Amino acid sequence: MKISEQLEQLPKDDIHYSFEFFPPKTTIGLDNLTVRMKRMSKTMFPLFSSVTWSSAGSSAAESLALCASLQSKFGVTSCLHMTCSNVDKESIKKNLDQAKAYGIRNILALRGDPPLKTEHWNAQKFEMEHAVDLVRFIREEYGDYFCIGVAAYPEGHADTNVPELQQNVDKDIPYLIEKVRAGADFIITQIFYDSAVYIDFVKKLRTHESGVFKTIPIIPAIMPVQSLTTLRRMARLCNCVIPHDLMQSLEEVRTDDEKVKAIGVKHVAQMIKDILKNTDTRGFHFCTLNLEKSVARILNESGLYERRLTALKAVVNNQKENVADVHNRVVIPKKDHLPSAFEGLYIRADDKQFTRTAEFFEKQASISVSEGTGALGREATWDDYTNGRFGDPRSPAYGNIDGYGPSLHFAPEESLKLWGYPVDEDDITNIFKRHVLGETTAIPWIDQPVEAETKTIGDKLAKLIEKKWWTVGSQPAVNAAPSSHAIFGWGPRGGWVFQKAFVEMFMSTMDFEALAQRLHDNPQITYLAGNNKGEFKTNASLDSANAVTWGVFPGREIIQSTIIAPVSFQAWRDEAYSIWGEWARLYPAGTPSHKLIQSCIDNCWLVSVIHHNFLDENALWEVLGC
Repeated sequence: MKISEQLEQLPKDDIHYSFEFFPPKTTIGLDNLTVRMKRMSKTMFPLFSSVTWSSAGSSAAESLALCASLQSKFGVTSCLHMTCSNVDKESIKKNLDQAKAYGIRNILALRGDPPLKTEHWNAQKFEMEHAVDLVRFIREEYGDYFCIGVAAYPEGHADTNVPELQQNVDKDIPYLIEKVRAGADFIITQIFYDSAVYIDFVKKLRTHESGVFKTIPIIPAIMPVQSLTTLRRMARLCNCVIPHDLMQSLEEVRTDDEKVKAIGVKHVAQMIKDILKNTDTRGFHFCTLNLEKSVARILNESGLYERRLTALKAVVNNQKENVADVHNRVVIPKKDHLPSAFEGLYIRADDKQFTRTAEFFEKQASISVSEGTGALGREATWDDYTNGRFGDPRSPAYGNIDGYGPSLHFAPEESLKLWGYPVDEDDITNIFKRHVLGETTAIPWIDQPVEAETKTIGDKLAKLIEKKWWTVGSQPAVNAAPSSHAIFGWGPRGGWVFQKAFVEMFMSTMDFEALAQRLHDNPQITYLAGNNKGEFKTNASLDSANAVTWGVFPGREIIQSTIIAPVSFQAWRDEAYSIWGEWARLYPAGTPSHKLIQSCIDNCWLVSVIHHNFLDENALWEVLGC
């Protein structure tokens, strides 16, 4: 069903909300996301759900399949995100044809990453530079079959390719008018954390002299606060301001993830209340990051869930629709089976059938999920600590935390300012070393300055980098640091946290072979290595998993927040080399910089080394000769 039709059918003051998901990077993560989407659909009742689209359509098959599942298996209207920059029309049409074949009726038309505009960029091949081009193409090719959504930016769209558009709402509006006149049916905004920003933005649009925005649905995007680090990163990527009072409150509890989430829930819930009071907005789009606990809490705290239930009860009182196939089990395939560190942590199923009767629409269902209690709650919150590429590979949230796939996260001009024009390996070594020493803010694989934790081993990493072992991930050994520790702490107060030292780095084939020979039979060492040809080597079992960060907290099971396993390492390896490729494309083919980076792609191995003796903080570094 079209979202526009759904909205038209809702009574004027009815509340609605929707969820956004992204395709995880592992098979088991994808399976568990399917379970999570089903549970959230059956217990939280979104009007629709959307699935993101990775850079240049790299997740096309997964995104399309998830969208199809939402509709065919769970009865939820789906919306497919689609980007158009750096993609040819033939590919775009192929994906739209597939969406139509799946019965998907809704597209969120986005530009995506800025067009490269390098020697590799083909103006004839990549004809679409802006979202409006995609909107026009969809309307020309498919008429009114698709309902089309477009993005808007309450704080202004920041684009380093177009300096005059930096954070200026008034200069954005003509472009938004173009998109609406080209055929957009609704608007979803960029995320924000200041309700006043959105309220002013909606008033500006509703009263605009063009009259284009007078009645079009405007839906604010809401992203729960999962951690202080994630908040900062997403705010930077999306160019949104974090209110001073929110940041101050979060800084005071920055090492306690649960308190950070709780403060975030209250702040976002209050934003929603302010928006409901001061605008005609009645719908909200939750960027879930594939996690559900904070979403459920916000729905309860803001009153959205209760108001949604009130409306739904009236509809379902006369229906006795039984929902079959509701055994929310995930059978872990052998290739993804991860015992050892995961033993006893597998997701348990609730075997009771979900029945949509008036009795089922009770607030307790969502409270159970949001508080992590009951069968649904346990399934909902087992991976609630913020995931990412070092998280549990079974988690739906496993992968890049922004969910948009591997890319440089910087426009070409900014990337060139950061990394210049390297012509030999010493230049690349200098780029990595300057980042570790805090002299530059990013490298292609890490889009922010080094954390305080990394600084504690900065001298060790610098020595590795000097050997042309270029580091992209690491942590020091920690033995029973208080969970309130300013640098290493996380989780509830009164607990103790532990870490095994590890480092992840690129190195030459010759260096890797020598290192592997030295480490292979060391019982205290696990290494995993892969190259761009798809080769993979390890001295561990293929079904092993290494918990390298864990915490012990009062009245709780042990929580493992950082895990390295062959299945997750290989997923990351593919992305890591994709980022090398993105870096290479900044430079014209045949130039020294392009040749150098291509040589690194062809000849380097990505190597992760873990030392299991967390009692000795120097053990790993001594083995590696630094």
